[in-house]
Amino acid sequence: MKIRNRIFQIIALAAVLSIGYSCDDDFYTEQTGSRITPEDHFQSQKDLYISILGTYIPLQSALPKLLLIDGLRSDLMDVTPSSDAYMKALYEQDFSGSNPYIDGSDFYKVIVNCNEILEHIDEVWVKDPTEIEYEPKFTRGAVISIRSWSYFTLVRLFGKAALIQDNMPSLQTGQTFLNKKDMIDTLINQLKPYVFNFSKLTELQVWGPNIKALLGELYLENQQYDSAAYYLKLGMESYGNTKVFKVTNTYSKENWELIFYGDGIGAENLDVVPFDSHRDQYNEFTGW
Repeated sequence: MKIRNRIFQIIALAAVLSIGYSCDDDFYTEQTGSRITPEDHFQSQKDLYISILGTYIPLQSALPKLLLIDGLRSDLMDVTPSSDAYMKALYEQDFSGSNPYIDGSDFYKVIVNCNEILEHIDEVWVKDPTEIEYEPKFTRGAVISIRSWSYFTLVRLFGKAALIQDNMPSLQTGQTFLNKKDMIDTLINQLKPYVFNFSKLTELQVWGPNIKALLGELYLENQQYDSAAYYLKLGMESYGNTKVFKVTNTYSKENWELIFYGDGIGAENLDVVPFDSHRDQYNEFTGW
């Protein structure tokens, strides 16, 4: 069963929902007005999956910047005369906090949104029970994996990140910051209980990074190579995938390309962030 299929029917609502969750300068001072409240929203499984997809809205801004940083820092990309000064600074390995491409706020928005969902997720299964007994557990795991990937990205960018414990109903100062090693250890401990290992049951492809693959990346960053190889292999074999090592000339180029955008889209990716030009959700990267 692929629960993800349900979510494609509700993409249009995700952008609307994220408006109520996004943080800006007036977030803690404006009145709620006509915006929906969490107490009113989390009534059904559909509401829940709208919320999960809504956590991706900030990543539509963050991911192009992340690709740009990676490409310019690693010399996989080059600047041109039309590149702005901030792009040229990245290319020259000059990393200033004022550079708009180096901005962690979108990832913190994702984290706060995930915490909001986790605060209310159990209510949904009481109001709208599922016939799949293990669906609540692994849906929770999917939300934790989205949050974990965001933390992981922050510590790789900045070397540390604030550990936000709740959905920040009020402005909080004096956040606890974890360095990269401590954060990765924390994320590994949070993710491991949600590794799907039921050989006789269908693995749920809930929206969110592949937990096994993400654990592999975390262990790899920690230089724990045996564990990294173990979980990365499990990640490649997720969702019914077999014969994953497609490295010989018996697997044609055309078929290889289809694993990324064919019928099984996402099954061999860590995760996918959708854009939709028909709803004015443009990928800035194509413009750059």
